[in-house]
Amino acid sequence: MRAVTVPCSLLFVFVLSATGCGNSADTGSPDSGFVVAGDAGAPSDDGGPDADVDAGSDGGQEDAGSPFPETTLTAAPPGASPFTSAELAFVSDDPLATFECSLDFLPYAACTSPVHLTGLQDGTHTFAVRARNAEGDVDPTPARAMWTVDTVPPETDIDSGPTPTTPGSTATFTFSANEAGAIFECAFDANGFAPCTSPFEIAAPLGTGTHTFWVRAVDAAGNIDPRPRRRPGAAGACCSA
Repeated sequence: MRAVTVPCSLLFVFVLSATGCGNSADTGSPDSGFVVAGDAGAPSDDGGPDADVDAGSDGGQEDAGSPFPETTLTAAPPGASPFTSAELAFVSDDPLATFECSLDFLPYAACTSPVHLTGLQDGTHTFAVRARNAEGDVDPTPARAMWTVDTVPPETDIDSGPTPTTPGSTATFTFSANEAGAIFECAFDANGFAPCTSPFEIAAPLGTGTHTFWVRAVDAAGNIDPRPRRRPGAAGACCSA
């Protein structure tokens, strides 16, 4: 038998592909109505949002010809809010798409933009929304918003300050709050509250007489201490120069 030598420069490459006939998207009909529950439930097997979903939808959907609609949040609460209500708005790149929403990992339900949430408890909340096109294709990367409801105002303490009667013509105060990240507002005598930091020094020569210093904390959600303090149990810091 004669041996046949195949030149090394000859190379044949082919790709075998198969296209399935089914549609892998979820084609189940969305539930009617969007119900806001007070307590968060665990994600269900029939469509609760994943905890690691990004705030916008991308995930490869920018390729031309992608069958999946994209979902974008256009309005959402700030990261910290003192309110027990919230409004969220959203759109899709498919003008005929419908939407499904989920609050705190509960199952998705049909919704329309904007969504108004009420009765939110203090704590962290997660809202997710996904678009569904006319063919039943669902955005695999729902848009998501996370925020914290905080309705409790901070408490302020003045840790040090002048004695009730002082011979000095200046005064220095240090103060703190029971919430990390709180900022402060100070007022002296007849002046209104203005942003300040600890320690706070009143450097201008104080005239003889009684002076009053106030300080209050403001937390990240915007709650203001309704009771400015001097020392624990005392309201206002009064000193006679």
